[in-house]
Amino acid sequence: MKRRTFLAAASQALCCLGNPARGKVRTYLKNDVGPLRSVIVHTPGAEVFRPADDLDELMPWLREVRWDEEGLAQHARFVKALRAEGVEVLELVDLLDDAIKHLRVAGRLEHWLEHHCPSLLDLDRPITAALLIGRERPSIAEDEPGPADEGPLPLKSLVFTRDIAVMTPKGVVLTSFLNHDRLHEADLVRLAFHAAPRLKRYPIAFDARREGVYLQGGDLMVLDEKTLLLGVGNLTEPAAAPKLAKRLGMDVVSVTLPGDGRFEHEPGAERWSPLRTMALHLDSVCTLLDEKRALVAPAFLEGTDTLSAMRGLCDDVRMMRRIGRVKTYRARTGEAVNGEKDQKLVDHLTERGYDCVRVGGPRPERPEETQAWTRLALAELFGQAANVVAIKPGHVLAYAGNEATLRALRAGGVTVRTIEGTSLARLHGGPHCLTLPLERDA
Repeated sequence: MKRRTFLAAASQALCCLGNPARGKVRTYLKNDVGPLRSVIVHTPGAEVFRPADDLDELMPWLREVRWDEEGLAQHARFVKALRAEGVEVLELVDLLDDAIKHLRVAGRLEHWLEHHCPSLLDLDRPITAALLIGRERPSIAEDEPGPADEGPLPLKSLVFTRDIAVMTPKGVVLTSFLNHDRLHEADLVRLAFHAAPRLKRYPIAFDARREGVYLQGGDLMVLDEKTLLLGVGNLTEPAAAPKLAKRLGMDVVSVTLPGDGRFEHEPGAERWSPLRTMALHLDSVCTLLDEKRALVAPAFLEGTDTLSAMRGLCDDVRMMRRIGRVKTYRARTGEAVNGEKDQKLVDHLTERGYDCVRVGGPRPERPEETQAWTRLALAELFGQAANVVAIKPGHVLAYAGNEATLRALRAGGVTVRTIEGTSLARLHGGPHCLTLPLERDA
Protein backbone atom coordinates (compact mmCIF):
# COMPACT_ATOMS: atom_id res chain seq x y z
CA MET A 1 0.00 0.00 0.00
CA LYS A 2 1.37 3.41 -0.92
CA ARG A 3 2.23 5.66 1.98
CA ARG A 4 -0.34 8.35 1.21
CA THR A 5 -3.07 5.72 0.74
CA PHE A 6 -2.23 4.26 4.14
CA LEU A 7 -2.30 7.68 5.79
CA ALA A 8 -5.65 8.51 4.22
CA ALA A 9 -7.06 5.24 5.53
CA ALA A 10 -5.60 5.80 8.98
CA SER A 11 -7.27 9.20 9.24
CA GLN A 12 -10.65 7.47 9.08
CA ALA A 13 -10.03 6.36 12.67
CA LEU A 14 -10.98 9.85 13.77
CA CYS A 15 -14.35 9.84 12.05
CA CYS A 16 -16.00 8.53 15.19
CA LEU A 17 -14.71 11.50 17.17
CA GLY A 18 -16.79 14.13 15.43
CA ASN A 19 -17.89 15.38 12.03
CA PRO A 20 -17.34 18.65 10.21
CA ALA A 21 -20.12 21.17 10.74
CA ARG A 22 -22.83 21.20 8.11
CA GLY A 23 -25.04 23.96 6.85
CA LYS A 24 -24.12 27.62 7.21
CA VAL A 25 -20.58 28.00 8.54
CA ARG A 26 -19.58 30.94 10.68
CA THR A 27 -16.58 32.84 9.34
CA TYR A 28 -13.88 33.08 12.00
CA LEU A 29 -11.46 35.05 9.86
CA LYS A 30 -11.65 36.74 6.46
CA ASN A 31 -7.95 37.24 5.81
CA ASP A 32 -4.55 36.84 7.44
CA VAL A 33 -4.28 40.42 8.70
CA GLY A 34 -7.48 41.26 10.60
CA PRO A 35 -7.21 41.98 14.34
CA LEU A 36 -5.98 38.75 15.90
CA ARG A 37 -8.24 37.49 18.67
CA SER A 38 -7.35 33.84 19.30
CA VAL A 39 -4.32 31.71 18.42
CA ILE A 40 -2.86 28.28 19.17
CA VAL A 41 0.81 28.06 20.12
CA HIS A 42 3.00 25.30 21.44
CA THR A 43 5.45 26.25 24.14
CA PRO A 44 8.42 23.88 23.77
CA GLY A 45 9.71 21.94 26.75
CA ALA A 46 11.95 19.03 27.63
CA GLU A 47 11.08 17.18 24.42
CA VAL A 48 13.30 19.47 22.33
CA PHE A 49 16.36 18.32 24.28
CA ARG A 50 15.61 14.60 24.07
CA PRO A 51 17.64 12.65 21.47
CA ALA A 52 15.94 11.51 18.30
CA ASP A 53 18.37 9.32 16.42
CA ASP A 54 16.32 8.80 13.28
CA LEU A 55 15.87 12.40 12.20
CA ASP A 56 14.20 12.68 8.82
CA GLU A 57 16.61 12.69 5.88
CA LEU A 58 14.24 15.14 4.19
CA MET A 59 15.56 17.82 6.53
CA PRO A 60 19.32 17.16 6.77
CA TRP A 61 19.97 20.56 8.33
CA LEU A 62 18.05 19.44 11.43
CA ARG A 63 21.11 17.39 12.35
CA GLU A 64 23.11 20.59 12.75
CA VAL A 65 20.35 22.63 14.37
CA ARG A 66 19.83 22.27 18.08
CA TRP A 67 17.49 23.88 20.58
CA ASP A 68 19.03 25.83 23.43
CA GLU A 69 17.69 27.45 26.59
CA GLU A 70 17.70 30.85 24.88
CA GLY A 71 15.33 29.48 22.24
CA LEU A 72 12.87 28.51 24.97
CA ALA A 73 13.23 31.95 26.56
CA GLN A 74 12.67 33.67 23.21
CA HIS A 75 9.49 31.69 22.61
CA ALA A 76 8.24 32.60 26.09
CA ARG A 77 8.80 36.28 25.31
CA PHE A 78 6.98 35.84 22.00
CA VAL A 79 3.92 34.41 23.78
CA LYS A 80 4.11 37.25 26.30
CA ALA A 81 4.12 39.76 23.44
CA LEU A 82 1.01 38.16 21.92
CA ARG A 83 -0.84 38.39 25.22
CA ALA A 84 0.31 41.99 25.68
CA GLU A 85 -1.43 42.74 22.36
CA GLY A 86 -4.70 41.38 23.78
CA VAL A 87 -4.56 38.05 21.92
CA GLU A 88 -6.07 34.95 23.55
CA VAL A 89 -3.29 32.35 23.53
CA LEU A 90 -4.29 28.68 23.67
CA GLU A 91 -1.59 26.13 24.43
CA LEU A 92 -1.70 23.03 22.23
CA VAL A 93 -0.67 20.79 25.13
CA ASP A 94 -3.68 21.97 27.15
CA LEU A 95 -6.00 21.33 24.20
CA LEU A 96 -4.55 17.84 23.77
CA ASP A 97 -5.02 17.02 27.46
CA ASP A 98 -8.65 18.14 27.18
CA ALA A 99 -9.08 15.98 24.06
CA ILE A 100 -7.60 12.97 25.87
CA LYS A 101 -10.03 13.46 28.78
CA HIS A 102 -12.93 13.64 26.33
CA LEU A 103 -11.88 10.39 24.63
CA ARG A 104 -11.38 8.65 27.95
CA VAL A 105 -14.87 9.60 29.16
CA ALA A 106 -16.36 8.56 25.82
CA GLY A 107 -14.53 5.23 25.92
CA ARG A 108 -12.64 5.97 22.69
CA LEU A 109 -9.11 6.57 23.91
CA GLU A 110 -8.00 2.97 23.41
CA HIS A 111 -9.33 3.06 19.84
CA TRP A 112 -7.31 6.19 19.06
CA LEU A 113 -4.15 4.77 20.65
CA GLU A 114 -4.53 1.54 18.69
CA HIS A 115 -4.38 3.48 15.42
CA HIS A 116 -1.85 6.16 16.32
CA CYS A 117 0.25 5.18 19.37
CA PRO A 118 -0.05 1.41 19.85
CA SER A 119 3.12 1.36 21.97
CA LEU A 120 1.17 3.18 24.70
CA LEU A 121 -1.79 0.78 24.79
CA ASP A 122 -0.55 -1.30 27.73
CA LEU A 123 0.95 1.58 29.67
CA ASP A 124 0.25 1.41 33.41
CA ARG A 125 0.09 5.19 33.84
CA PRO A 126 -2.40 7.79 32.58
CA ILE A 127 -2.04 8.94 28.97
CA THR A 128 -1.18 12.65 28.78
CA ALA A 129 -0.22 15.14 26.12
CA ALA A 130 3.32 15.13 27.52
CA LEU A 131 3.57 11.44 26.62
CA LEU A 132 2.10 11.94 23.15
CA ILE A 133 4.57 14.68 22.20
CA GLY A 134 7.56 12.81 23.60
CA ARG A 135 8.14 15.22 26.47
CA GLU A 136 8.01 12.27 28.87
CA ARG A 137 9.04 8.67 28.32
CA PRO A 138 6.39 6.00 28.79
CA SER A 139 8.45 4.24 31.49
CA ILE A 140 7.44 5.24 35.02
CA ALA A 141 10.97 6.24 35.94
CA GLU A 142 12.54 8.66 33.47
CA ASP A 143 15.93 7.02 33.94
CA GLU A 144 14.56 3.49 33.63
CA PRO A 145 16.26 1.57 30.81
CA GLY A 146 14.12 0.93 27.79
CA PRO A 147 14.30 0.58 24.02
CA ALA A 148 15.31 3.72 22.16
CA ASP A 149 12.07 3.69 20.16
CA GLU A 150 9.80 3.32 23.19
CA GLY A 151 6.80 5.60 22.76
CA PRO A 152 6.42 8.54 20.37
CA LEU A 153 9.51 10.37 19.15
CA PRO A 154 10.05 13.80 20.71
CA LEU A 155 8.32 16.39 18.53
CA LYS A 156 10.93 19.11 18.12
CA SER A 157 9.14 21.02 15.34
CA LEU A 158 5.68 21.12 16.92
CA VAL A 159 6.44 24.68 18.03
CA PHE A 160 5.65 25.74 14.44
CA THR A 161 1.90 25.34 14.87
CA ARG A 162 1.07 27.14 11.61
CA ASP A 163 2.26 24.04 9.76
CA ILE A 164 -0.24 21.68 11.35
CA ALA A 165 -3.48 23.55 10.50
CA VAL A 166 -4.77 26.79 8.97
CA MET A 167 -8.05 28.58 9.59
CA THR A 168 -9.75 29.84 6.40
CA PRO A 169 -13.07 31.65 5.77
CA LYS A 170 -14.60 28.21 5.11
CA GLY A 171 -13.16 26.45 8.17
CA VAL A 172 -10.02 24.64 9.24
CA VAL A 173 -7.59 23.06 6.80
CA LEU A 174 -5.78 20.09 8.36
CA THR A 175 -2.40 19.44 6.80
CA SER A 176 -0.35 16.41 5.80
CA PHE A 177 3.43 16.11 6.04
CA LEU A 178 5.82 14.77 3.44
CA ASN A 179 8.61 14.47 6.02
CA HIS A 180 7.93 11.42 8.16
CA ASP A 181 9.30 12.87 11.43
CA ARG A 182 6.31 15.28 11.48
CA LEU A 183 3.58 12.75 10.72
CA HIS A 184 2.68 12.39 14.39
CA GLU A 185 2.06 16.15 14.58
CA ALA A 186 -0.72 15.71 12.02
CA ASP A 187 -2.23 12.93 14.16
CA LEU A 188 -2.23 15.20 17.20
CA VAL A 189 -3.83 18.19 15.53
CA ARG A 190 -6.61 15.95 14.24
CA LEU A 191 -7.10 14.68 17.77
CA ALA A 192 -7.29 18.24 19.08
CA PHE A 193 -9.78 19.55 16.51
CA HIS A 194 -12.00 16.48 16.67
CA ALA A 195 -12.04 15.95 20.44
CA ALA A 196 -10.98 19.07 22.40
CA PRO A 197 -14.16 20.82 23.62
CA ARG A 198 -12.59 24.26 23.12
CA LEU A 199 -12.09 23.55 19.39
CA LYS A 200 -15.39 21.79 18.76
CA ARG A 201 -17.03 24.84 17.19
CA TYR A 202 -14.48 25.11 14.38
CA PRO A 203 -15.57 23.12 11.31
CA ILE A 204 -13.08 21.02 9.39
CA ALA A 205 -13.26 22.25 5.80
CA PHE A 206 -10.40 20.27 4.27
CA ASP A 207 -8.30 17.35 5.48
CA ALA A 208 -5.20 17.01 3.28
CA ARG A 209 -4.52 13.48 4.50
CA ARG A 210 -7.98 12.27 3.55
CA GLU A 211 -7.67 14.12 0.23
CA GLY A 212 -4.42 12.27 -0.44
CA VAL A 213 -2.16 15.31 -0.88
CA TYR A 214 0.83 16.72 0.96
CA LEU A 215 0.14 20.23 2.24
CA GLN A 216 1.90 22.21 4.98
CA GLY A 217 0.35 25.20 6.70
CA GLY A 218 3.31 27.52 6.20
CA ASP A 219 2.49 27.40 2.50
CA LEU A 220 -1.16 28.49 2.89
CA MET A 221 -2.33 32.10 3.33
CA VAL A 222 -5.75 33.74 3.25
CA LEU A 223 -5.53 36.70 0.90
CA ASP A 224 -9.21 37.60 1.23
CA GLU A 225 -12.62 35.96 1.62
CA LYS A 226 -12.46 34.55 -1.89
CA THR A 227 -8.77 33.86 -2.43
CA LEU A 228 -6.01 31.68 -0.99
CA LEU A 229 -2.28 31.75 -1.74
CA LEU A 230 -0.52 28.38 -1.74
CA GLY A 231 3.20 27.75 -2.08
CA VAL A 232 3.83 24.52 -4.01
CA GLY A 233 6.74 22.40 -5.17
CA ASN A 234 8.85 22.18 -2.03
CA LEU A 235 6.89 20.63 0.86
CA THR A 236 3.37 21.13 -0.54
CA GLU A 237 2.55 19.40 -3.78
CA PRO A 238 0.92 21.21 -6.71
CA ALA A 239 -2.08 18.84 -6.69
CA ALA A 240 -3.21 20.41 -3.42
CA ALA A 241 -4.13 23.70 -5.14
CA PRO A 242 -7.00 22.50 -7.38
CA LYS A 243 -8.32 20.24 -4.62
CA LEU A 244 -8.46 23.17 -2.18
CA ALA A 245 -10.20 25.35 -4.77
CA LYS A 246 -12.82 22.72 -5.45
CA ARG A 247 -13.45 21.71 -1.85
CA LEU A 248 -13.41 25.17 -0.24
CA GLY A 249 -15.10 27.07 -3.06
CA MET A 250 -12.30 29.65 -3.14
CA ASP A 251 -9.87 30.71 -5.83
CA VAL A 252 -6.40 29.32 -5.11
CA VAL A 253 -3.33 31.06 -6.48
CA SER A 254 -0.42 28.63 -6.42
CA VAL A 255 3.11 30.01 -6.15
CA THR A 256 5.99 27.82 -7.31
CA LEU A 257 8.70 27.32 -4.70
CA PRO A 258 12.10 25.68 -5.25
CA GLY A 259 11.85 21.91 -5.32
CA ASP A 260 12.17 18.91 -7.58
CA GLY A 261 8.45 18.21 -7.68
CA ARG A 262 8.81 14.57 -6.61
CA PHE A 263 6.27 13.73 -3.91
CA GLU A 264 5.75 9.99 -4.23
CA HIS A 265 8.97 9.32 -2.33
CA GLU A 266 10.68 11.49 0.23
CA PRO A 267 13.66 13.35 -1.22
CA GLY A 268 16.97 12.56 0.40
CA ALA A 269 19.63 14.90 1.65
CA GLU A 270 21.43 14.82 -1.69
CA ARG A 271 18.49 16.62 -3.32
CA TRP A 272 18.24 19.38 -0.74
CA SER A 273 19.73 22.83 -1.36
CA PRO A 274 20.31 26.15 0.46
CA LEU A 275 17.61 27.75 -1.70
CA ARG A 276 15.05 25.13 -0.68
CA THR A 277 15.96 25.69 2.96
CA MET A 278 15.61 29.47 2.64
CA ALA A 279 12.25 29.13 0.84
CA LEU A 280 11.06 26.26 3.00
CA HIS A 281 7.45 27.49 2.90
CA LEU A 282 5.67 30.39 1.26
CA ASP A 283 5.73 32.28 4.57
CA SER A 284 9.53 31.99 4.54
CA VAL A 285 9.57 34.41 1.59
CA CYS A 286 6.24 36.26 1.78
CA THR A 287 3.74 37.32 4.45
CA LEU A 288 0.83 39.77 4.46
CA LEU A 289 0.99 43.12 6.29
CA ASP A 290 -2.50 44.50 5.70
CA GLU A 291 -5.29 44.26 3.12
CA LYS A 292 -3.10 45.80 0.40
CA ARG A 293 0.50 45.35 1.53
CA ALA A 294 2.82 42.37 1.56
CA LEU A 295 6.38 41.68 2.65
CA VAL A 296 8.25 39.74 -0.03
CA ALA A 297 11.65 38.30 -0.80
CA PRO A 298 13.24 40.28 -3.62
CA ALA A 299 14.56 38.93 -6.90
CA PHE A 300 13.16 35.43 -7.43
CA LEU A 301 9.51 36.32 -6.64
CA GLU A 302 9.47 39.03 -9.30
CA GLY A 303 10.33 39.33 -12.94
CA THR A 304 13.68 41.01 -12.49
CA ASP A 305 16.82 39.35 -13.78
CA THR A 306 18.92 38.61 -10.72
CA LEU A 307 19.97 35.05 -11.50
CA SER A 308 23.65 35.93 -11.19
CA ALA A 309 23.12 37.12 -7.61
CA MET A 310 21.67 33.71 -6.73
CA ARG A 311 24.77 31.82 -7.83
CA GLY A 312 25.75 29.43 -5.06
CA LEU A 313 22.17 29.02 -3.86
CA CYS A 314 20.97 27.41 -7.05
CA ASP A 315 22.79 26.52 -10.25
CA ASP A 316 19.60 25.41 -11.99
CA VAL A 317 18.67 28.42 -14.15
CA ARG A 318 15.39 26.82 -15.20
CA MET A 319 14.37 26.41 -11.57
CA MET A 320 15.27 30.03 -10.81
CA ARG A 321 13.06 31.21 -13.64
CA ARG A 322 10.23 28.95 -12.47
CA ILE A 323 10.32 30.00 -8.81
CA GLY A 324 7.62 32.51 -7.87
CA ARG A 325 5.41 31.85 -10.89
CA VAL A 326 1.69 31.83 -10.19
CA LYS A 327 -1.23 29.79 -11.48
CA THR A 328 -4.86 30.36 -10.50
CA TYR A 329 -7.40 27.58 -9.88
CA ARG A 330 -11.05 28.52 -9.92
CA ALA A 331 -13.38 28.12 -6.96
CA ARG A 332 -15.65 25.06 -6.98
CA THR A 333 -14.33 23.57 -10.26
CA GLY A 334 -10.62 23.51 -9.39
CA GLU A 335 -9.84 24.18 -13.05
CA ALA A 336 -6.78 26.22 -14.00
CA VAL A 337 -7.54 29.63 -15.50
CA ASN A 338 -6.94 29.55 -19.24
CA GLY A 339 -4.89 32.32 -20.81
CA GLU A 340 -3.54 33.57 -17.48
CA LYS A 341 -0.53 35.87 -17.69
CA ASP A 342 2.86 34.28 -17.23
CA GLN A 343 3.92 36.23 -14.17
CA LYS A 344 5.51 35.94 -10.75
CA LEU A 345 3.99 36.60 -7.34
CA VAL A 346 5.10 40.22 -6.88
CA ASP A 347 3.69 41.19 -10.27
CA HIS A 348 0.48 39.34 -9.49
CA LEU A 349 0.06 41.10 -6.16
CA THR A 350 0.87 44.46 -7.74
CA GLU A 351 -1.91 43.93 -10.28
CA ARG A 352 -4.26 43.28 -7.35
CA GLY A 353 -3.35 46.70 -5.96
CA TYR A 354 -0.78 45.57 -3.38
CA ASP A 355 2.28 47.52 -2.35
CA CYS A 356 5.17 45.14 -1.79
CA VAL A 357 7.80 45.87 0.84
CA ARG A 358 11.01 44.02 0.00
CA VAL A 359 13.22 42.14 2.42
CA GLY A 360 16.48 44.06 2.54
CA GLY A 361 14.80 47.34 1.70
CA PRO A 362 14.13 49.05 -1.65
CA ARG A 363 16.01 47.86 -4.71
CA PRO A 364 18.96 50.21 -5.34
CA GLU A 365 18.83 52.42 -8.40
CA ARG A 366 22.52 52.00 -9.20
CA PRO A 367 23.21 48.60 -10.86
CA GLU A 368 26.61 48.27 -9.18
CA GLU A 369 24.86 48.20 -5.78
CA THR A 370 22.47 45.39 -6.69
CA GLN A 371 24.73 42.49 -5.77
CA ALA A 372 25.48 43.82 -2.27
CA TRP A 373 21.77 44.53 -1.74
CA THR A 374 20.87 41.00 -2.82
CA ARG A 375 23.45 39.47 -0.45
CA LEU A 376 22.01 41.53 2.41
CA ALA A 377 18.45 40.48 1.53
CA LEU A 378 19.43 36.80 1.41
CA ALA A 379 21.15 37.03 4.80
CA GLU A 380 18.04 38.58 6.33
CA LEU A 381 15.83 35.98 4.66
CA PHE A 382 17.81 33.27 6.46
CA GLY A 383 17.13 35.31 9.62
CA GLN A 384 13.36 34.96 8.90
CA ALA A 385 12.95 38.63 7.94
CA ALA A 386 9.99 37.82 5.66
CA ASN A 387 8.26 35.71 8.30
CA VAL A 388 6.12 38.13 10.32
CA VAL A 389 2.63 37.77 11.78
CA ALA A 390 -0.01 40.50 11.64
CA ILE A 391 -1.59 41.44 14.96
CA LYS A 392 -3.91 43.78 13.09
CA PRO A 393 -3.71 45.55 9.72
CA GLY A 394 -0.37 47.33 9.46
CA HIS A 395 0.84 46.09 12.86
CA VAL A 396 3.13 43.03 12.95
CA LEU A 397 5.34 40.97 15.24
CA ALA A 398 8.81 40.34 13.82
CA TYR A 399 12.24 39.16 14.89
CA ALA A 400 14.73 41.85 15.83
CA GLY A 401 18.06 42.09 14.03
CA ASN A 402 16.97 42.23 10.38
CA GLU A 403 17.56 45.97 10.35
CA ALA A 404 17.25 46.72 6.63
CA THR A 405 13.88 44.99 6.44
CA LEU A 406 12.63 46.56 9.66
CA ARG A 407 13.57 50.02 8.36
CA ALA A 408 11.71 49.33 5.12
CA LEU A 409 8.60 48.20 7.01
CA ARG A 410 8.56 51.27 9.23
CA ALA A 411 9.25 53.58 6.31
CA GLY A 412 6.21 52.02 4.64
CA GLY A 413 4.00 52.92 7.59
CA VAL A 414 3.94 49.49 9.25
CA THR A 415 4.06 49.34 13.05
CA VAL A 416 6.56 46.68 14.07
CA ARG A 417 6.91 45.09 17.49
CA THR A 418 10.11 43.07 17.69
CA ILE A 419 11.28 40.21 19.84
CA GLU A 420 14.72 38.64 19.93
CA GLY A 421 14.56 35.50 17.80
CA THR A 422 18.08 34.50 16.80
CA SER A 423 17.81 31.01 18.32
CA LEU A 424 14.34 30.47 16.85
CA ALA A 425 15.43 31.70 13.42
CA ARG A 426 18.15 29.04 13.36
CA LEU A 427 15.34 26.49 13.48
CA HIS A 428 14.05 27.98 10.19
CA GLY A 429 10.85 29.50 11.51
CA GLY A 430 9.55 32.97 12.30
CA PRO A 431 6.57 34.52 14.12
CA HIS A 432 4.16 33.49 11.35
CA CYS A 433 5.27 29.86 11.74
CA LEU A 434 4.83 30.00 15.52
CA THR A 435 1.11 30.85 15.40
CA LEU A 436 -2.06 29.08 14.36
CA PRO A 437 -4.67 31.89 14.27
CA LEU A 438 -8.20 30.71 15.04
CA GLU A 439 -10.11 33.99 15.01
CA ARG A 440 -9.58 37.45 13.57
CA ASP A 441 -12.04 40.34 13.56
CA ALA A 442 -13.29 41.51 10.19
